[in-house]
Amino acid sequence: MKKALSIILFCVFSLVSQAQLNIVKLNTTSTILWRLPEVQYERVINDQISLQLGFGVWYPSTTGIFQRSFRDAFDGALTDSLNDFSSDFDFSPMNGIRITPEVRIFLASEPEAPKGFYFNPYLRYINYGNSVSYNYLSENGNVERAKFRLQYYNTSLGIGAGYQWITPNERVALDFNFAGIGYGKSKFKISISSTETGIDWGTLENDFNSNDSSDDPYESSLETKQNKDGLEIKIRTPLNLSWRTSFSIGYRF
Repeated sequence: MKKALSIILFCVFSLVSQAQLNIVKLNTTSTILWRLPEVQYERVINDQISLQLGFGVWYPSTTGIFQRSFRDAFDGALTDSLNDFSSDFDFSPMNGIRITPEVRIFLASEPEAPKGFYFNPYLRYINYGNSVSYNYLSENGNVERAKFRLQYYNTSLGIGAGYQWITPNERVALDFNFAGIGYGKSKFKISISSTETGIDWGTLENDFNSNDSSDDPYESSLETKQNKDGLEIKIRTPLNLSWRTSFSIGYRF
């Protein structure tokens, strides 16, 4: 009986000890400011290193900056190409994901991960998009429907610095990632289609191509392609810098 009890107590103690190696956090900065709830999971590897994975989901929004920019960018150009129309835009909800794996290196003289000051090299992948559709009146007097779809992709590498506090009860984590800079590329994919037949997609394609500055390595490159439904445009940006900062609250277990 004593032997069995000893084994049970040993197992419980082992589980409790292992439990202190994990933290689940909520990125409050992206959740509140960017409408991008992000959950982070951090796993301690040893006294100096931990691994973290952040996963964010862009939840539906119809009033964000992204939608307004999309409308401003394409409203005027497409009015000329698809004739005048008089109807409100129907913005479908934007959605997408953001994934951020990182390594955290704690730099105290006697490091005790996950506490204290750290550097965090990271990789970030973003994929989100939105669809816009509206009705317009063609030259033949028919009500037609046009649809745009925009997808945005970004991959970047970066490094940051921060400080993580663990409360005296060893359960609550306060993580301030105060300085992060990334370097990467972005790609936009735009699809334009319409129920109207006989649209001169070639003219619209030429309009886009006339603004192409792909010969300049510091400017975005543009690629267009016609298909049976309309026009597809791909825009690739040059390498660009991004800034990262966040404050997260978590539970250690």
